[in-house]
Amino acid sequence: MKKRLLASLLLAALTSLSIVSAEAQDWRLDGNNDAVGIMKLGTTNNQPLRIYTSNAERMRIDIMGRIGMGTTAPNASAILDLTSTSRGLLTPRMTAAQRNAIAAPANGLLVYQTDGVRGFYYFDATWKAITPTPSSAAFANTSLSNLVHPTAVNADLLPGVGNIRDLGSVPLSWRALYLNDALYLNGLRFLHGDISGNTFTGIHSGISTTGNNNTGNGFHSLYNNTSGGGNVALGYSSLLSNTVGDNNIAIGTSALGSNTDGFENIAIGGNASFSGVSTTRNIAIGYEALYNNQGQSNMAVGHRAMYNNQSGEINSAFGFGAMSDNTEGWFNSAFGYGAMTLNNGTSNTAVGAYSLFYNQAGSNNVSLGYQSLINSATGSNNTAVGSSAGFHGTDLNAVTFIGAGSGSAMDNVFNATAIGAQAQVTASNQVRIGNDVVTSIGGYVNWTNLSDGRFKKNMKEDVPGLEFITKLRPVTYTLDIEGLEKALDRPSAITARGSLQKGMRAPVMQAKKLSQEEIAARQAKSMVIHTGFVAQEVEKAAKEMKYDFSGVDAPKNNEDFYAVIHSIC
Repeated sequence: MKKRLLASLLLAALTSLSIVSAEAQDWRLDGNNDAVGIMKLGTTNNQPLRIYTSNAERMRIDIMGRIGMGTTAPNASAILDLTSTSRGLLTPRMTAAQRNAIAAPANGLLVYQTDGVRGFYYFDATWKAITPTPSSAAFANTSLSNLVHPTAVNADLLPGVGNIRDLGSVPLSWRALYLNDALYLNGLRFLHGDISGNTFTGIHSGISTTGNNNTGNGFHSLYNNTSGGGNVALGYSSLLSNTVGDNNIAIGTSALGSNTDGFENIAIGGNASFSGVSTTRNIAIGYEALYNNQGQSNMAVGHRAMYNNQSGEINSAFGFGAMSDNTEGWFNSAFGYGAMTLNNGTSNTAVGAYSLFYNQAGSNNVSLGYQSLINSATGSNNTAVGSSAGFHGTDLNAVTFIGAGSGSAMDNVFNATAIGAQAQVTASNQVRIGNDVVTSIGGYVNWTNLSDGRFKKNMKEDVPGLEFITKLRPVTYTLDIEGLEKALDRPSAITARGSLQKGMRAPVMQAKKLSQEEIAARQAKSMVIHTGFVAQEVEKAAKEMKYDFSGVDAPKNNEDFYAVIHSIC
Protein backbone atom coordinates (compact mmCIF):
# COMPACT_ATOMS: atom_id res chain seq x y z
CA MET A 1 0.00 0.00 0.00
CA LYS A 2 2.76 2.41 0.91
CA LYS A 3 4.62 1.52 -2.27
CA ARG A 4 1.62 2.37 -4.43
CA LEU A 5 1.12 5.73 -2.73
CA LEU A 6 4.78 6.57 -3.15
CA ALA A 7 4.67 5.70 -6.86
CA SER A 8 1.62 7.95 -7.38
CA LEU A 9 3.28 10.91 -5.68
CA LEU A 10 6.44 10.43 -7.73
CA LEU A 11 4.46 10.37 -11.00
CA ALA A 12 2.59 13.56 -10.07
CA ALA A 13 5.84 15.27 -9.21
CA LEU A 14 7.42 14.32 -12.51
CA THR A 15 4.37 15.51 -14.45
CA SER A 16 4.38 18.82 -12.63
CA LEU A 17 8.06 19.18 -13.25
CA SER A 18 7.54 18.56 -16.97
CA ILE A 19 4.92 21.28 -17.21
CA VAL A 20 6.89 23.82 -15.27
CA SER A 21 10.04 23.15 -17.23
CA ALA A 22 8.36 23.76 -20.55
CA GLU A 23 9.78 26.59 -22.65
CA ALA A 24 8.37 29.99 -21.71
CA GLN A 25 7.24 30.72 -25.30
CA ASP A 26 5.17 27.53 -25.56
CA TRP A 27 1.57 27.13 -24.46
CA ARG A 28 1.03 25.52 -21.05
CA LEU A 29 -1.79 23.11 -20.45
CA ASP A 30 -2.61 24.61 -17.07
CA GLY A 31 -2.81 28.24 -18.23
CA ASN A 32 -0.56 31.01 -19.63
CA ASN A 33 0.46 34.46 -18.48
CA ASP A 34 3.62 34.97 -20.52
CA ALA A 35 4.50 38.15 -22.33
CA VAL A 36 2.37 38.95 -25.38
CA GLY A 37 3.83 37.76 -28.68
CA ILE A 38 6.02 34.89 -27.48
CA MET A 39 3.44 32.16 -26.87
CA LYS A 40 2.62 29.69 -29.65
CA LEU A 41 0.45 26.70 -30.38
CA GLY A 42 1.15 24.48 -33.36
CA THR A 43 3.74 22.39 -35.09
CA THR A 44 7.44 22.96 -35.54
CA ASN A 45 7.94 20.55 -38.40
CA ASN A 46 6.59 20.47 -41.97
CA GLN A 47 3.17 19.18 -40.93
CA PRO A 48 -0.31 20.79 -40.80
CA LEU A 49 -2.08 21.62 -37.56
CA ARG A 50 -5.22 19.51 -37.24
CA ILE A 51 -8.10 20.00 -34.82
CA TYR A 52 -10.33 17.02 -34.00
CA THR A 53 -13.68 16.51 -32.24
CA SER A 54 -15.28 13.10 -31.71
CA ASN A 55 -12.13 11.62 -33.18
CA ALA A 56 -12.81 13.32 -36.55
CA GLU A 57 -10.81 16.14 -38.15
CA ARG A 58 -12.86 19.37 -38.18
CA MET A 59 -10.32 22.02 -39.16
CA ARG A 60 -6.85 22.08 -40.64
CA ILE A 61 -4.21 24.77 -41.04
CA ASP A 62 -1.76 23.63 -43.68
CA ILE A 63 1.91 24.47 -43.88
CA MET A 64 1.11 27.53 -46.12
CA GLY A 65 -1.33 28.97 -43.59
CA ARG A 66 -4.44 28.08 -45.60
CA ILE A 67 -7.42 27.17 -43.41
CA GLY A 68 -9.78 24.40 -44.39
CA MET A 69 -13.03 23.44 -42.70
CA GLY A 70 -14.76 20.33 -43.98
CA THR A 71 -11.75 19.52 -46.15
CA THR A 72 -8.28 18.08 -45.57
CA ALA A 73 -6.89 19.85 -48.64
CA PRO A 74 -7.70 23.62 -48.60
CA ASN A 75 -7.81 25.09 -52.09
CA ALA A 76 -4.47 26.60 -53.06
CA SER A 77 -6.10 29.89 -54.17
CA ALA A 78 -8.05 30.47 -50.94
CA ILE A 79 -6.97 31.60 -47.50
CA LEU A 80 -10.19 30.03 -46.14
CA ASP A 81 -11.88 27.03 -47.75
CA LEU A 82 -15.28 26.06 -46.32
CA THR A 83 -16.54 22.80 -47.77
CA SER A 84 -20.03 21.45 -47.08
CA THR A 85 -22.99 19.98 -48.90
CA SER A 86 -25.43 20.47 -46.05
CA ARG A 87 -24.57 23.80 -44.43
CA GLY A 88 -23.78 27.37 -45.47
CA LEU A 89 -21.79 30.37 -44.24
CA LEU A 90 -23.69 32.64 -41.82
CA THR A 91 -22.35 36.20 -41.76
CA PRO A 92 -23.04 38.69 -38.95
CA ARG A 93 -26.70 39.77 -38.97
CA MET A 94 -27.71 43.20 -37.74
CA THR A 95 -30.08 46.11 -38.25
CA ALA A 96 -29.19 49.18 -40.29
CA ALA A 97 -28.67 51.15 -37.08
CA GLN A 98 -26.31 48.52 -35.73
CA ARG A 99 -24.47 48.38 -39.03
CA ASN A 100 -23.99 52.15 -39.07
CA ALA A 101 -22.72 52.04 -35.48
CA ILE A 102 -19.70 49.93 -36.41
CA ALA A 103 -16.64 52.01 -35.56
CA ALA A 104 -14.20 52.64 -38.42
CA PRO A 105 -15.40 49.84 -40.71
CA ALA A 106 -12.74 48.48 -43.03
CA ASN A 107 -13.23 48.49 -46.78
CA GLY A 108 -14.68 45.15 -47.80
CA LEU A 109 -16.39 44.48 -44.45
CA LEU A 110 -19.43 42.29 -45.11
CA VAL A 111 -22.66 42.09 -43.06
CA TYR A 112 -26.25 41.04 -43.59
CA GLN A 113 -28.91 43.70 -42.84
CA THR A 114 -32.11 42.38 -41.30
CA ASP A 115 -34.38 45.44 -41.64
CA GLY A 116 -35.18 48.13 -44.22
CA VAL A 117 -33.64 47.11 -47.53
CA ARG A 118 -32.65 43.61 -46.44
CA GLY A 119 -29.60 41.87 -47.82
CA PHE A 120 -25.82 41.80 -47.93
CA TYR A 121 -23.90 45.09 -47.56
CA TYR A 122 -20.21 45.74 -47.96
CA PHE A 123 -18.24 48.81 -46.94
CA ASP A 124 -16.41 50.83 -49.59
CA ALA A 125 -16.19 54.36 -48.18
CA THR A 126 -19.96 53.98 -47.66
CA TRP A 127 -22.20 50.98 -47.04
CA LYS A 128 -23.35 49.54 -50.36
CA ALA A 129 -25.86 46.83 -51.06
CA ILE A 130 -24.56 43.82 -52.97
CA THR A 131 -27.88 42.39 -54.08
CA PRO A 132 -31.51 42.82 -53.03
CA THR A 133 -33.48 40.37 -50.98
CA PRO A 134 -35.60 38.51 -53.56
CA SER A 135 -39.31 37.98 -53.19
CA SER A 136 -38.90 34.26 -53.78
CA ALA A 137 -36.13 31.78 -53.02
CA ALA A 138 -36.89 29.71 -56.11
CA PHE A 139 -34.49 31.00 -58.79
CA ALA A 140 -33.74 29.45 -62.12
CA ASN A 141 -30.00 30.04 -62.55
CA THR A 142 -26.61 29.87 -60.91
CA SER A 143 -24.56 32.87 -62.12
CA LEU A 144 -22.79 35.34 -59.83
CA SER A 145 -21.52 37.76 -62.47
CA ASN A 146 -24.41 40.20 -62.10
CA LEU A 147 -23.17 41.26 -58.67
CA VAL A 148 -21.77 44.79 -58.43
CA HIS A 149 -18.64 43.11 -57.02
CA PRO A 150 -18.84 39.30 -57.34
CA THR A 151 -18.13 37.34 -54.16
CA ALA A 152 -18.27 33.69 -53.10
CA VAL A 153 -21.95 33.86 -52.14
CA ASN A 154 -24.08 30.82 -52.98
CA ALA A 155 -25.15 31.14 -56.60
CA ASP A 156 -28.75 30.20 -55.82
CA LEU A 157 -29.21 33.64 -54.25
CA LEU A 158 -28.91 35.49 -57.54
CA PRO A 159 -30.61 35.74 -60.94
CA GLY A 160 -28.63 34.23 -63.82
CA VAL A 161 -28.41 33.67 -67.54
CA GLY A 162 -29.71 31.17 -70.01
CA ASN A 163 -33.28 31.22 -68.80
CA ILE A 164 -35.54 30.43 -71.72
CA ARG A 165 -38.62 28.61 -70.52
CA ASP A 166 -42.03 27.66 -71.78
CA LEU A 167 -43.19 31.28 -71.93
CA GLY A 168 -40.53 32.12 -74.50
CA SER A 169 -38.89 34.82 -72.38
CA VAL A 170 -35.40 35.95 -73.30
CA PRO A 171 -33.12 37.92 -70.93
CA LEU A 172 -32.71 41.53 -72.07
CA SER A 173 -30.53 42.87 -69.25
CA TRP A 174 -27.91 41.76 -66.78
CA ARG A 175 -28.88 38.23 -65.72
CA ALA A 176 -32.50 38.84 -66.53
CA LEU A 177 -35.45 36.53 -65.82
CA TYR A 178 -35.96 34.86 -62.48
CA LEU A 179 -38.58 32.24 -61.74
CA ASN A 180 -41.36 33.03 -59.23
CA ASP A 181 -44.42 30.97 -60.21
CA ALA A 182 -43.93 32.39 -63.71
CA LEU A 183 -41.12 34.02 -65.66
CA TYR A 184 -40.59 37.76 -65.17
CA LEU A 185 -38.34 40.04 -67.15
CA ASN A 186 -35.95 41.71 -64.75
CA GLY A 187 -32.48 42.99 -64.09
CA LEU A 188 -30.62 44.19 -61.06
CA ARG A 189 -33.20 45.56 -58.59
CA PHE A 190 -36.15 44.04 -60.44
CA LEU A 191 -39.28 44.11 -58.27
CA HIS A 192 -37.13 45.35 -55.43
CA GLY A 193 -39.12 45.14 -52.21
CA ASP A 194 -41.78 43.09 -54.02
CA ILE A 195 -43.94 46.17 -54.73
CA SER A 196 -46.77 45.56 -57.14
CA GLY A 197 -46.31 46.77 -60.70
CA ASN A 198 -42.68 47.98 -60.48
CA THR A 199 -40.03 47.05 -63.02
CA PHE A 200 -36.42 48.17 -62.52
CA THR A 201 -33.45 47.28 -64.73
CA GLY A 202 -30.04 48.73 -63.99
CA ILE A 203 -27.67 49.05 -61.08
CA HIS A 204 -29.43 50.64 -58.07
CA SER A 205 -32.50 51.42 -60.15
CA GLY A 206 -35.44 52.02 -57.79
CA ILE A 207 -33.41 50.82 -54.83
CA SER A 208 -35.59 52.52 -52.17
CA THR A 209 -38.96 52.32 -53.88
CA THR A 210 -42.10 51.65 -51.88
CA GLY A 211 -44.45 53.15 -54.48
CA ASN A 212 -46.37 51.29 -57.16
CA ASN A 213 -46.38 50.99 -60.94
CA ASN A 214 -42.94 52.49 -61.58
CA THR A 215 -40.62 51.57 -64.43
CA GLY A 216 -36.90 52.32 -64.21
CA ASN A 217 -34.28 51.36 -66.77
CA GLY A 218 -30.74 52.61 -66.34
CA PHE A 219 -28.04 53.10 -63.74
CA HIS A 220 -29.53 54.95 -60.72
CA SER A 221 -32.83 55.58 -62.49
CA LEU A 222 -35.46 56.39 -59.82
CA TYR A 223 -32.63 55.85 -57.34
CA ASN A 224 -34.18 57.86 -54.48
CA ASN A 225 -37.82 57.12 -55.22
CA THR A 226 -39.83 56.18 -52.15
CA SER A 227 -43.60 56.43 -52.42
CA GLY A 228 -43.78 57.99 -55.89
CA GLY A 229 -45.89 55.95 -58.28
CA GLY A 230 -46.69 55.67 -61.96
CA ASN A 231 -43.27 57.02 -63.04
CA VAL A 232 -41.25 55.96 -66.08
CA ALA A 233 -37.50 56.60 -66.03
CA LEU A 234 -35.34 55.41 -68.93
CA GLY A 235 -31.69 56.43 -68.92
CA TYR A 236 -28.71 56.99 -66.66
CA SER A 237 -29.81 58.83 -63.47
CA SER A 238 -33.21 59.66 -64.95
CA LEU A 239 -35.58 60.80 -62.18
CA LEU A 240 -32.61 60.26 -59.87
CA SER A 241 -33.87 62.47 -57.01
CA ASN A 242 -37.56 61.71 -57.27
CA THR A 243 -39.03 60.68 -53.93
CA VAL A 244 -42.79 61.20 -53.89
CA GLY A 245 -43.50 62.62 -57.37
CA ASP A 246 -46.11 60.73 -59.39
CA ASN A 247 -46.81 60.06 -63.07
CA ASN A 248 -43.61 61.55 -64.48
CA ILE A 249 -41.91 60.35 -67.67
CA ALA A 250 -38.16 60.86 -68.02
CA ILE A 251 -36.28 59.49 -71.03
CA GLY A 252 -32.61 60.35 -71.40
CA THR A 253 -29.51 60.80 -69.29
CA SER A 254 -30.39 62.76 -66.11
CA ALA A 255 -33.80 63.73 -67.49
CA LEU A 256 -35.83 65.20 -64.60
CA GLY A 257 -32.75 64.42 -62.53
CA SER A 258 -33.48 66.90 -59.71
CA ASN A 259 -37.22 66.41 -59.47
CA THR A 260 -38.28 65.33 -55.98
CA ASP A 261 -42.02 65.80 -55.65
CA GLY A 262 -43.15 67.28 -58.96
CA PHE A 263 -45.78 65.36 -60.85
CA GLU A 264 -47.13 64.79 -64.35
CA ASN A 265 -43.98 66.03 -66.11
CA ILE A 266 -42.57 64.70 -69.37
CA ALA A 267 -38.87 65.11 -70.15
CA ILE A 268 -37.31 63.47 -73.20
CA GLY A 269 -33.65 64.17 -73.96
CA GLY A 270 -30.34 64.41 -72.17
CA ASN A 271 -30.66 66.70 -69.11
CA ALA A 272 -34.16 67.68 -70.16
CA SER A 273 -35.89 69.56 -67.32
CA PHE A 274 -32.90 68.67 -65.16
CA SER A 275 -33.03 71.32 -62.42
CA GLY A 276 -36.74 71.37 -61.64
CA VAL A 277 -37.39 70.26 -58.06
CA SER A 278 -41.13 70.63 -57.55
CA THR A 279 -42.37 71.44 -61.03
CA THR A 280 -45.63 70.08 -62.40
CA ARG A 281 -47.18 69.44 -65.79
CA ASN A 282 -44.21 70.54 -67.89
CA ILE A 283 -43.17 68.98 -71.20
CA ALA A 284 -39.53 69.18 -72.27
CA ILE A 285 -38.39 67.44 -75.45
CA GLY A 286 -34.83 67.98 -76.63
CA TYR A 287 -31.34 68.19 -75.20
CA GLU A 288 -31.43 70.39 -72.08
CA ALA A 289 -34.87 71.72 -72.92
CA LEU A 290 -36.31 73.46 -69.82
CA TYR A 291 -32.96 72.72 -68.14
CA ASN A 292 -33.28 75.30 -65.33
CA ASN A 293 -37.04 75.34 -65.17
CA GLN A 294 -38.82 75.85 -61.85
CA GLY A 295 -42.13 76.97 -63.37
CA GLN A 296 -45.29 75.07 -64.14
CA SER A 297 -47.24 74.08 -67.25
CA ASN A 298 -44.55 74.94 -69.81
CA MET A 299 -43.90 73.11 -73.07
CA ALA A 300 -40.48 73.29 -74.71
CA VAL A 301 -39.54 71.28 -77.79
CA GLY A 302 -36.07 71.71 -79.26
CA HIS A 303 -32.40 71.86 -78.38
CA ARG A 304 -32.17 74.00 -75.21
CA ALA A 305 -35.61 75.43 -75.78
CA MET A 306 -36.55 77.50 -72.69
CA TYR A 307 -33.16 76.52 -71.23
CA ASN A 308 -33.05 79.23 -68.54
CA ASN A 309 -36.71 79.39 -67.64
CA GLN A 310 -37.16 79.74 -63.89
CA SER A 311 -40.47 81.20 -62.78
CA GLY A 312 -42.13 81.59 -66.17
CA GLU A 313 -45.29 79.56 -66.60
CA ILE A 314 -47.78 78.53 -69.27
CA ASN A 315 -45.33 79.09 -72.13
CA SER A 316 -44.87 77.10 -75.35
CA ALA A 317 -41.58 77.06 -77.24
CA PHE A 318 -40.82 74.99 -80.34
CA GLY A 319 -37.45 75.18 -82.07
CA PHE A 320 -33.72 75.25 -81.45
CA GLY A 321 -33.11 77.72 -78.62
CA ALA A 322 -36.66 79.04 -78.72
CA MET A 323 -37.21 81.24 -75.63
CA SER A 324 -33.90 79.89 -74.32
CA ASP A 325 -33.22 82.86 -72.02
CA ASN A 326 -36.75 83.43 -70.82
CA THR A 327 -36.68 83.39 -67.02
CA GLU A 328 -39.99 84.83 -65.88
CA GLY A 329 -42.24 85.51 -68.86
CA TRP A 330 -45.75 84.04 -68.88
CA PHE A 331 -48.28 83.10 -71.56
CA ASN A 332 -45.81 83.23 -74.46
CA SER A 333 -45.76 81.08 -77.61
CA ALA A 334 -42.62 80.82 -79.73
CA PHE A 335 -42.25 78.69 -82.87
CA GLY A 336 -39.01 78.66 -84.83
CA TYR A 337 -35.24 78.68 -84.55
CA GLY A 338 -34.28 81.26 -81.93
CA ALA A 339 -37.80 82.64 -81.66
CA MET A 340 -38.08 84.99 -78.65
CA THR A 341 -34.63 83.94 -77.46
CA LEU A 342 -34.18 86.75 -74.89
CA ASN A 343 -37.83 87.16 -74.01
CA ASN A 344 -39.00 88.03 -70.52
CA GLY A 345 -42.24 89.67 -71.52
CA THR A 346 -45.71 88.20 -71.33
CA SER A 347 -48.44 87.19 -73.77
CA ASN A 348 -46.27 87.30 -76.89
CA THR A 349 -46.59 85.11 -79.98
CA ALA A 350 -43.66 84.63 -82.34
CA VAL A 351 -43.69 82.35 -85.38
CA GLY A 352 -40.61 82.15 -87.59
CA ALA A 353 -36.86 81.88 -87.22
CA TYR A 354 -35.49 84.76 -85.10
CA SER A 355 -38.92 86.33 -84.75
CA LEU A 356 -39.00 88.65 -81.71
CA PHE A 357 -35.45 87.41 -81.16
CA TYR A 358 -34.25 90.27 -78.95
CA ASN A 359 -37.51 91.03 -77.19
CA GLN A 360 -36.77 91.47 -73.49
CA ALA A 361 -39.64 93.24 -71.77
CA GLY A 362 -42.25 93.75 -74.45
CA SER A 363 -45.67 92.17 -74.07
CA ASN A 364 -48.75 91.43 -76.16
CA ASN A 365 -46.82 91.27 -79.43
CA VAL A 366 -47.61 89.09 -82.45
CA SER A 367 -44.73 88.42 -84.80
CA LEU A 368 -45.19 86.12 -87.81
CA GLY A 369 -42.33 85.71 -90.24
CA TYR A 370 -38.58 85.30 -90.49
CA GLN A 371 -36.83 87.98 -88.40
CA SER A 372 -40.09 89.81 -87.85
CA LEU A 373 -39.79 92.35 -85.01
CA ILE A 374 -36.29 90.99 -84.47
CA ASN A 375 -34.87 94.18 -82.93
CA SER A 376 -37.86 95.07 -80.78
CA ALA A 377 -36.67 95.05 -77.16
CA THR A 378 -39.27 96.76 -75.01
CA GLY A 379 -42.19 97.48 -77.30
CA SER A 380 -45.68 96.14 -76.67
CA ASN A 381 -48.99 95.63 -78.46
CA ASN A 382 -47.37 95.25 -81.88
CA THR A 383 -48.37 93.08 -84.83
CA ALA A 384 -45.93 92.20 -87.59
CA VAL A 385 -46.76 89.77 -90.38
CA GLY A 386 -44.26 88.97 -93.10
CA SER A 387 -40.60 88.20 -93.55
CA SER A 388 -38.59 90.94 -91.79
CA ALA A 389 -41.77 92.87 -91.03
CA GLY A 390 -40.96 95.39 -88.31
CA PHE A 391 -37.25 94.63 -88.69
CA HIS A 392 -36.20 98.13 -87.65
CA GLY A 393 -37.19 99.69 -84.37
CA THR A 394 -36.24 98.81 -80.80
CA ASP A 395 -39.13 100.50 -79.01
CA LEU A 396 -42.18 100.10 -81.21
CA ASN A 397 -45.58 100.32 -79.55
CA ALA A 398 -49.06 99.67 -80.93
CA VAL A 399 -47.83 99.32 -84.51
CA THR A 400 -49.19 97.08 -87.25
CA PHE A 401 -46.92 96.03 -90.09
CA ILE A 402 -48.28 93.64 -92.71
CA GLY A 403 -46.14 92.60 -95.65
CA ALA A 404 -42.59 91.47 -96.30
CA GLY A 405 -40.20 94.18 -95.18
CA SER A 406 -42.99 96.47 -94.02
CA GLY A 407 -42.14 98.58 -91.04
CA SER A 408 -40.79 101.87 -89.83
CA ALA A 409 -37.85 104.07 -90.70
CA MET A 410 -37.79 105.17 -87.06
CA ASP A 411 -36.61 103.44 -83.90
CA ASN A 412 -39.40 104.70 -81.67
CA VAL A 413 -42.82 104.72 -83.27
CA PHE A 414 -46.27 104.63 -81.71
CA ASN A 415 -49.66 103.83 -83.23
CA ALA A 416 -48.57 103.41 -86.83
CA THR A 417 -49.68 101.06 -89.61
CA ALA A 418 -47.85 99.98 -92.76
CA ILE A 419 -49.59 97.61 -95.16
CA GLY A 420 -47.89 96.12 -98.18
CA ALA A 421 -44.50 94.80 -99.14
CA GLN A 422 -41.82 97.33 -98.11
CA ALA A 423 -44.49 99.78 -96.97
CA GLN A 424 -42.91 102.19 -94.49
CA VAL A 425 -44.19 104.65 -91.92
CA THR A 426 -41.98 107.60 -91.04
CA ALA A 427 -43.69 108.88 -87.90
CA SER A 428 -46.07 107.94 -85.12
CA ASN A 429 -49.84 108.03 -85.63
CA GLN A 430 -49.37 107.36 -89.33
CA VAL A 431 -50.85 104.87 -91.82
CA ARG A 432 -49.16 103.91 -95.06
CA ILE A 433 -50.59 101.60 -97.71
CA GLY A 434 -48.26 100.32 -100.40
CA ASN A 435 -44.68 101.17 -101.27
CA ASP A 436 -43.15 103.90 -103.40
CA VAL A 437 -43.61 102.08 -106.72
CA VAL A 438 -47.35 101.49 -106.37
CA THR A 439 -49.12 103.27 -109.22
CA SER A 440 -52.76 102.90 -108.24
CA ILE A 441 -54.74 102.68 -105.00
CA GLY A 442 -58.51 102.67 -105.15
CA GLY A 443 -61.81 100.95 -105.47
CA TYR A 444 -65.32 101.53 -106.83
CA VAL A 445 -66.23 104.16 -104.25
CA ASN A 446 -64.51 107.28 -102.99
CA TRP A 447 -62.62 107.44 -99.75
CA THR A 448 -65.03 108.36 -97.00
CA ASN A 449 -63.93 110.90 -94.41
CA LEU A 450 -65.90 111.26 -91.22
CA SER A 451 -67.36 114.75 -90.95
CA ASP A 452 -69.94 114.80 -88.18
CA GLY A 453 -70.86 118.22 -86.87
CA ARG A 454 -71.74 116.78 -83.46
CA PHE A 455 -68.09 116.28 -82.87
CA LYS A 456 -66.75 119.55 -84.24
CA LYS A 457 -65.94 122.39 -81.85
CA ASN A 458 -64.73 125.99 -82.18
CA MET A 459 -66.06 126.34 -85.74
CA LYS A 460 -65.23 129.67 -87.46
CA GLU A 461 -65.80 131.08 -90.96
CA ASP A 462 -62.24 132.34 -91.38
CA VAL A 463 -61.04 130.31 -94.35
CA PRO A 464 -59.45 132.47 -97.06
CA GLY A 465 -60.87 131.59 -100.43
CA LEU A 466 -59.77 132.73 -103.85
CA GLU A 467 -56.89 134.78 -102.49
CA PHE A 468 -55.30 131.65 -101.00
CA ILE A 469 -55.97 129.57 -104.08
CA THR A 470 -54.29 132.10 -106.38
CA LYS A 471 -51.12 131.78 -104.33
CA LEU A 472 -50.86 128.07 -105.11
CA ARG A 473 -48.71 126.86 -107.99
CA PRO A 474 -49.99 123.73 -109.77
CA VAL A 475 -47.17 121.76 -111.39
CA THR A 476 -46.46 118.54 -113.23
CA TYR A 477 -43.54 116.37 -112.10
CA THR A 478 -41.98 112.94 -111.99
CA LEU A 479 -40.92 111.19 -108.79
CA ASP A 480 -37.25 110.77 -107.93
CA ILE A 481 -37.66 107.11 -107.02
CA GLU A 482 -33.96 106.58 -106.39
CA GLY A 483 -33.77 109.56 -104.04
CA LEU A 484 -36.92 108.48 -102.25
CA GLU A 485 -35.53 104.97 -101.76
CA LYS A 486 -32.33 106.35 -100.27
CA ALA A 487 -34.32 108.49 -97.86
CA LEU A 488 -36.45 105.55 -96.79
CA ASP A 489 -33.67 103.01 -96.66
CA ARG A 490 -31.94 102.43 -93.34
CA PRO A 491 -28.67 100.61 -92.82
CA SER A 492 -29.48 96.96 -92.41
CA ALA A 493 -28.25 96.12 -88.93
CA ILE A 494 -29.18 93.84 -86.08
CA THR A 495 -28.67 95.21 -82.59
CA ALA A 496 -26.98 92.43 -80.64
CA ARG A 497 -28.03 92.12 -77.01
CA GLY A 498 -27.27 89.40 -74.48
CA SER A 499 -25.42 86.16 -75.14
CA LEU A 500 -26.51 83.21 -77.24
CA GLN A 501 -26.84 79.61 -76.13
CA LYS A 502 -24.00 77.29 -77.09
CA GLY A 503 -24.36 76.14 -80.66
CA MET A 504 -26.86 78.84 -81.69
CA ARG A 505 -26.08 80.86 -84.79
CA ALA A 506 -26.55 84.61 -84.49
CA PRO A 507 -29.10 86.20 -86.81
CA VAL A 508 -27.72 87.94 -89.88
CA MET A 509 -29.33 90.49 -92.15
CA GLN A 510 -29.88 89.19 -95.64
CA ALA A 511 -28.56 91.46 -98.38
CA LYS A 512 -31.40 93.31 -100.05
CA LYS A 513 -31.71 92.24 -103.66
CA LEU A 514 -34.25 93.67 -106.07
CA SER A 515 -36.05 91.35 -108.41
CA GLN A 516 -36.36 92.12 -112.09
CA GLU A 517 -40.00 92.96 -111.51
CA GLU A 518 -39.10 95.49 -108.81
CA ILE A 519 -36.45 97.10 -110.99
CA ALA A 520 -38.89 97.42 -113.88
CA ALA A 521 -41.60 98.83 -111.59
CA ARG A 522 -39.24 101.49 -110.26
CA GLN A 523 -38.21 102.52 -113.75
CA ALA A 524 -41.83 102.73 -114.86
CA LYS A 525 -42.87 104.74 -111.80
CA SER A 526 -40.04 107.23 -112.32
CA MET A 527 -41.41 108.07 -115.77
CA VAL A 528 -45.01 108.72 -114.73
CA ILE A 529 -45.97 112.42 -115.00
CA HIS A 530 -47.97 113.59 -111.99
CA THR A 531 -50.01 116.76 -111.47
CA GLY A 532 -50.27 118.46 -108.12
CA PHE A 533 -48.72 120.87 -105.68
CA VAL A 534 -45.47 121.09 -103.79
CA ALA A 535 -46.29 120.74 -100.10
CA GLN A 536 -43.62 123.19 -99.00
CA GLU A 537 -45.08 125.87 -101.33
CA VAL A 538 -48.59 125.29 -100.02
CA GLU A 539 -47.32 125.60 -96.45
CA LYS A 540 -45.51 128.84 -97.31
CA ALA A 541 -48.59 130.37 -98.94
CA ALA A 542 -50.71 129.57 -95.90
CA LYS A 543 -48.15 131.06 -93.51
CA GLU A 544 -47.94 134.27 -95.57
CA MET A 545 -51.68 134.67 -95.06
CA LYS A 546 -51.38 133.64 -91.40
CA TYR A 547 -53.70 130.80 -92.21
CA ASP A 548 -53.37 127.60 -90.15
CA PHE A 549 -54.01 125.27 -93.06
CA SER A 550 -54.63 121.59 -92.20
CA GLY A 551 -54.11 120.47 -95.79
CA VAL A 552 -50.35 120.15 -95.32
CA ASP A 553 -48.94 117.21 -93.39
CA ALA A 554 -45.59 118.58 -92.23
CA PRO A 555 -42.73 116.29 -91.11
CA LYS A 556 -42.83 115.19 -87.46
CA ASN A 557 -39.13 114.34 -87.36
CA ASN A 558 -35.99 114.42 -89.48
CA GLU A 559 -36.92 111.15 -91.15
CA ASP A 560 -40.48 112.16 -92.03
CA PHE A 561 -41.72 113.62 -95.36
CA TYR A 562 -43.99 116.47 -96.42
CA ALA A 563 -47.43 115.51 -97.72
CA VAL A 564 -50.54 117.27 -99.05
CA ILE A 565 -53.94 116.20 -97.81
CA HIS A 566 -56.27 116.18 -100.80
CA SER A 567 -59.47 115.53 -98.90
CA ILE A 568 -60.50 118.22 -96.46
CA CYS A 569 -63.52 117.66 -94.26
